[in-house]
Amino acid sequence: MKYNILGYSQRAALDLGLSLGDLLLLRYLDDLMAAKNIVSQEFSGRTYYWVKYGALIKSLPILGLSRTDSLGRRLKKLVDLGLLDRRILKEGGSFSYYRFASNYGLLFCPAGGPGA
Repeated sequence: MKYNILGYSQRAALDLGLSLGDLLLLRYLDDLMAAKNIVSQEFSGRTYYWVKYGALIKSLPILGLSRTDSLGRRLKKLVDLGLLDRRILKEGGSFSYYRFASNYGLLFCPAGGPGA
């Protein structure tokens, strides 16, 4: 089995029940959060990054998502798995902010290592 897929452990991704689309979404978010010009907000002393659903859908048509509620469900799955943490800011609208959560690190170090 190939060890790395999009920079993530394939074994760990399978153990978490992630699809290739989920991994692509995480890779996109990782790249987005590393950008210097991204809008961020502090919640409880932690930095979260604004994810504009419409822009993400346009950037990744390969995911086959055409509606923001579909993307929202996909992101909720990642939140429920402890890979992402989400906060909503309601000021002049409703804005979703994300950061990586504690289980995100599991995608880099599967139990048993590369040969498992």
